[in-house]
Amino acid sequence: MIILYGSYARGDFVAKDLIKEGNHTLSYESDFDLLLVTKQPTQEKNEQLARDLTREINKDPNIKTPVSILIEDIIHI
Repeated sequence: MIILYGSYARGDFVAKDLIKEGNHTLSYESDFDLLLVTKQPTQEKNEQLARDLTREINKDPNIKTPVSILIEDIIHI
């Protein structure tokens, strides 16, 4: 099961915001927060898989919005 949560789920996401602080301009945009729910309890593997998936998705030049992934088993939730 895949669940969208966070600012995109609530509808209060920031598409792109530039903030000036002195001589610096900072950029901020919300990411897609995804929770992947698995059937089997495999916590250690889930954490590494979440990092790997997040890294692979975020380096794809066709995906413009950053993605954050968490993976939990159904027993944990």
